[in-house]
Amino acid sequence: MNHASDPTPVHPGAGTTQDAENPPTERVRISPAKGVGHRLRTLRQERQLLQRELAEAAGLSLNAVSLIERDQTSPTVATLERLAQALDVPVVALFSEPAPMTTVILTRPADRERVAIHQGIIERLGKGLEGQKMEAVEITFEPGYEGSQRRQVHSGHELVYVTEGSIWCEVGDRRWELGPRESLFFEARIPHRYGNQDGTRARALVVSWEPDGPGGSLQSHFS
Repeated sequence: MNHASDPTPVHPGAGTTQDAENPPTERVRISPAKGVGHRLRTLRQERQLLQRELAEAAGLSLNAVSLIERDQTSPTVATLERLAQALDVPVVALFSEPAPMTTVILTRPADRERVAIHQGIIERLGKGLEGQKMEAVEITFEPGYEGSQRRQVHSGHELVYVTEGSIWCEVGDRRWELGPRESLFFEARIPHRYGNQDGTRARALVVSWEPDGPGGSLQSHFS
């Protein structure tokens, strides 16, 4: 389809005849946004498309695509929709760089996210990986912590490793007593909960892996 280059913006005060000939979506203009042309060029190059090929796929002129990529024109909403459709991306992708993928997370003790619970503290050991399915926390159990009234059940596996003091962990119909450097690794589909009936403070590392869930469920274990 042969189209003229992207038309110039419609200025306020246009006549009623012009208004009737142009659907509102064709007359709406987006203010020049820094990086729109760069994003369009990046997306096009990622798909190994020439400007001419993108123009043909979007039903635009080669000159229009060239001007947009050089940020020398403000495209209409309809034009952006055509470009996005040709690139198989949402329109918003033309306005923002994708967030960088987080592959390594360092959490120092002073910077950890802490959540107060009844008779204890949860310290998160890292979150934010793309598609994260595992959660790791350090739990501080004050003396007499009785655990959640409702036992937890979810997909995946769970690991608890005691670093200080002693705790108990119920898994199914059995209660396990765990001391320093002792651990328990179990199927998380079995009802489970934790507690500390000792007279001293205890700490433990708890790791949960949920392949079928979004992760981040450990706080409910200790609420």
